Amino acid sequence: MKYSLREKLENIIQNEAFSDSEISLRLINLINQLDLHQPVKKEAKSISNLYESTLSEVNTDKLNHNYIKSGFTTFDKSIRGFIPGEFVVIGGRPGMGKTQFAINLAINISKTHKSQFYTYDDTEESIMRRILSNLCHIPTFKFDYNELSDINKDMINKIGPIVNELKLHVSECNYLNFLDFKADLIRDIKEKELKVVFIDFLQAIIPSKTRYNREFEIGYVCRELKMIAKEFNVCIITTCQLSRAVETRGSSKRPQLSDLRDSGSIEQEADKVLMLYRPEYYQLETLEDGTTTKGLMEVMVVKNRCGKIDYIPLRCLMAICLIQDYNYFEDDFDFVENRLFDLPDF
Repeated sequence: MKYSLREKLENIIQNEAFSDSEISLRLINLINQLDLHQPVKKEAKSISNLYESTLSEVNTDKLNHNYIKSGFTTFDKSIRGFIPGEFVVIGGRPGMGKTQFAINLAINISKTHKSQFYTYDDTEESIMRRILSNLCHIPTFKFDYNELSDINKDMINKIGPIVNELKLHVSECNYLNFLDFKADLIRDIKEKELKVVFIDFLQAIIPSKTRYNREFEIGYVCRELKMIAKEFNVCIITTCQLSRAVETRGSSKRPQLSDLRDSGSIEQEADKVLMLYRPEYYQLETLEDGTTTKGLMEVMVVKNRCGKIDYIPLRCLMAICLIQDYNYFEDDFDFVENRLFDLPDF
């Protein structure tokens, strides 16, 4: 049964079981749904007008003006970065570094674009510690075990100006359903004029409605997130768990597009799908060509609606939540991550 707007308002306001705050939240949800789903009549454009506008962009070199750079040189050189209005999925098995990759992207992108990081898996304080670990090159366990030296504390105090320059907000998600999250997301996008949104992670979002199965539920969430991205011209980047099929394969553990958990809807709705793989995690010391796997993170662009498919190697230092271009360190510098713990004042 469909209800009119008046009936929906009356149901919310006249429900005596709702507190004032609950009424306010439900009204905000209803308003945001109306804003997002109100049909907008758009006149069809003639092919000649479209040609003229595209020709103007070509002649003025404005075709790529709106790319959002990731901060990784090889990544941006390959696929140019991210585009406003895109829905991007970062997939990987546990231990591959999905959250760390998203945090590094958030740090890099927020230097130039207003961003917000929504975490379902960590606290706001935990994300902040990882950011400080990244910027100060302090192992995260020193924060967790309260083993920060005086030198560490001095570094954290001095990093303040750099942290304050980041256009980044962090939000800890405790939503009971997707409608509540969606209402806050749209409000934040409007009020803070966000350009990039990070969500960690997709499967943790609880749909507002009970669906036939999990794939339909995830499909509903993906379609709503993609609609928000397009409607408000923001780039939404979310991490995503992969199925256990990766672990059961006898040969290569490199993930495939079909490994996305509840994959049908995700791969259909996503504009870009990035798969993360760390061969070192599976105790592989070298690749097929003899390249060392030490600190290697493979970023595989397995779907790209507006560009090419590619393989991008990055250097990952898990202990300090730092990801950089693979050739960042000079060839004659043998960096051993485990030696970080041997330095008493690091």
